[in-house]
Amino acid sequence: MESHERSADSEGSRASVEMRHSHLPMLTDANVIEYNRGRDSIACRGDDQIEALLEFISERLE
Repeated sequence: MESHERSADSEGSRASVEMRHSHLPMLTDANVIEYNRGRDSIACRGDDQIEALLEFISERLE
């Protein structure tokens, strides 16, 4: 079981690095979010189309 836990930890670490170095900057460049690396904070820009898309996705996941 220990090797599975290490594998899951490394997957989580890899996903976190990928998110911070790839996905968040892309979303920032697309003006979807505001990402402050120094504070490690994320804020949605509040665009009506994005809000509608997020609501649509959220409803489908329920």
